[in-house]
Parts: sequence; C-alpha cells; structure tokens
Amino acid sequence: MLTIVMLLTGDVQEARMVRAYLQENYPGEEYERILVYCGEDAEAVTFLDQDPSAVLFDGRGAGIAASCNAALRHASGREILFSAAPYVLVPAALRSMKRAADGSGGVSLVVPMLQDPVGVDKAQELFKDERLPYRDAEGMGLFAEELSANPDVSFVSAVLKFCFLAQRQVLLDMGGFSEEFHTTLFLMLDICLRFWQADRPCIVACGAFAHENPFELFYDAQDDARFTQKYGLSYPYSFIPRTELLEHMDLQKDGLNVLEVGCACGATLLAIRNANPKAEVYGIEFDKKAAEMARHFSVVEALDVETLDRPEWHEKFDYIILGDVIEHLREPQRAMKNLALLLKPSGCVLVSTPNVMHFSVFRMMLAGRWKYEEAGILDRTHLRFFTRADLLALLEAAGLEPQVVFESREETEHDQAFIAQLAALLAPGVDPEELHAFQWKVVAKKR
Repeated sequence: MLTIVMLLTGDVQEARMVRAYLQENYPGEEYERILVYCGEDAEAVTFLDQDPSAVLFDGRGAGIAASCNAALRHASGREILFSAAPYVLVPAALRSMKRAADGSGGVSLVVPMLQDPVGVDKAQELFKDERLPYRDAEGMGLFAEELSANPDVSFVSAVLKFCFLAQRQVLLDMGGFSEEFHTTLFLMLDICLRFWQADRPCIVACGAFAHENPFELFYDAQDDARFTQKYGLSYPYSFIPRTELLEHMDLQKDGLNVLEVGCACGATLLAIRNANPKAEVYGIEFDKKAAEMARHFSVVEALDVETLDRPEWHEKFDYIILGDVIEHLREPQRAMKNLALLLKPSGCVLVSTPNVMHFSVFRMMLAGRWKYEEAGILDRTHLRFFTRADLLALLEAAGLEPQVVFESREETEHDQAFIAQLAALLAPGVDPEELHAFQWKVVAKKR
C-alpha cells in the first residue's frame, strides 16, 4: 500500500475539493490517506474529520514541518507521496513517479513535472505558449495518461513545489522534515539538498505531470535567513538555471564541452546534462558549499580566472558561461583573455551583466545618491560596472566577436515617462534602448 499525505492550509472549500479529489482518484481501500491541516479554518477541520477513510492531523499551532513529520511516523506505506492541496496528480502520473522511483533503486526523491522555475526545464517545454493542453478534468486525465508513456527521467538540483514521492524509511532515516523551517518552499529546498548530500539524487519523472491550481507560493524572509545560515547558500541565486542563456547554445552538439564560471550549485550545468547526457560539463566556483553540491553532477574546481593557467583546457570548450560574474572581477579584461584561450575555434562565450546605464541608476543619482544594495545593479559585491559599449569592447579586446546582444526589462508607465526625458539628453549616437535594459546578455564567438 502507498501512503498519500495531503497538506491543506485553506478554507472549507479547499477541504471539500481535496476530499472529492482523493475519493475519485485514490480510494481508501487501496491507499493509505493522511490529511495534514495547517490553516486557520475550524470549519475545514470539522469537515475533514468526518472522513472515516482518512487520518487527520490537526497541525494548527504545530506548524507544517512538525505535522508532516507526525504523518510520516504514522504512515505504514513503503512509499509515501507528500503533496500540497493545489497540486492535482492523477493515478497515471503517480504510476510514472513510482516507475522512476523503482528505476533508481528507491533511493531518490521523485517529483512530477510542474511549471517550476527551479531546474525542471522539460516542464517549461510543455507550456511554451503558456496555455494548458487541456480544458477540463477529463482532458487533464487524458493528457496525463498520454504523457505517462514517457519513461524518461531528468535530474534536478532543487524544487520549490511541495509534491514528491520517496520511500518512507528513507525519509525517516534522514530525520524527516527540518522543523526550523516554516514554509513549504524552504522545506523543499532543504530536503532536496539533504538528499543530494546523502548521494540520493532528486529526479523528475518526465511521464508524470501535476496540474497546479492557482496558488501563490508563500515566501518567508526568516526562513530564507535560516536556510542561508544552515547551508551558506542563497535562494534563488544558487539554484536557478540560466535558461535564457542556454537558449543560445546548441545543446545537442556531439562532443559538447561546457564550462561555467561561477556555477553556484550547478543548476545550469545540470540543465545542460539533462538536455545532453553525453555532454561534459565543468564549473569554476569559489564557494566551497556550493561547489560541493555541484560536484554531484559536474567537474568543479576553485580557480582564479584572472590568473588562470590550464594548458590542458586550451581549446577544450564549445561554450563558456559567465552569468553575472564579470562585474565581481578585479581585472575582467585579463580574465576574459584567459578564458578565450579555452574556447574551441568558433566556440562562444555567453555573458550577462547589469547595465549601469539603466534609468534607475540615473534616477538615484539625480536624487543625489549612489547607494549600494544587497542585490541588483549596485550590488555591494560589484567591483566593476558596464555599459553596452564597455561590455562589447571588453569582449572584442579578448578576441571575441559579439553575435547576439539581448536585454531584460520591466517598466511602468511612470518609468517610461522618465526614460523619455533622459533620452532627450543623450549624446548623438547613443541608443535610447540602453536606458531600458536592466541587464545585457551577449553571445560572443571566438575569431
């Protein structure tokens, strides 16, 4: 028997939906069903307690982690599915997750494909047009059934959404959920890292899809601080793959070799490995804790790119990735020349860096301030600042030819009015677009 633990935090309407969903898909005579309620609606608790086929843990006051741990200890199934109420996982999807778990020898944490920004790249491919491929519950079931024929798995460094399958004893042996965290976001980050640290990979069952009802993932700054204190790692910096850079790479290239400078926990390198399992991926990362995580799926070394001297790496790489790195270097010119030596003929460097000409910087200076911040263009750790022209000149001096330049932006109507005023003051030949771009992203080819 498999145990299903459903986490609820909403009102009685949510409770009714979850109960109907379980009764339709996972009858009590075939599955052990446990309900964990950590909301504030007494009516919802009363309603859930009326279901004789499910065990209810009233977690009001106890917290999510402690209540889920109580459910874990109570459960009797060899395998256990934990899922928050907003996620709908039909039996076909669960069978795919079980298949993936069995294929890993039962030691992995298995997640379905969700529209998740962290690591689960194949889920993004399902919804490129941002429209669901079904219109109703029947269509969702048919879609899930069709998708379940896919036996593939991919690896993921971490996930944010509370929906996963694991062996109950494995979770118990690992100590269950960490009760210093109070939100599902950081509970998931924490448990993913502990699985990887125990050499138990986190895998995505590509044949399993979980529908996500409208749901806002609750972020807690105190949990964020606790997580950073515990692991010395930062969410989201350490875990989000740079998919906007990967789009400009031929990931299916035979003999693909990629180096990422500042690879953090290796989310981008892992996304490359998922796309091309034969690719050789390398990372440079000074943070020992981040590098330890990335070494589970890549070759990672602590090297200084400003003094880099690795003859064995000369003309080795098809791509070198520097996502928000060069602004942290003392001598970016020297570093870029060193890295250019490592590219194969016609190999490419992919670089992103904040744009110091962004209108927000001008707005700050016109207010008489130049204030360093914890993140953003004026991040307190930035040593160098670049305009578009400065960035292109840096790359050209290293023997690289910029091929593609693209930008990111997010503006209000008030911002646009301010930009129009600034644009009128620009010197001839300066593109007003430079005021819009928060960040420059460049693909540069070796000459």
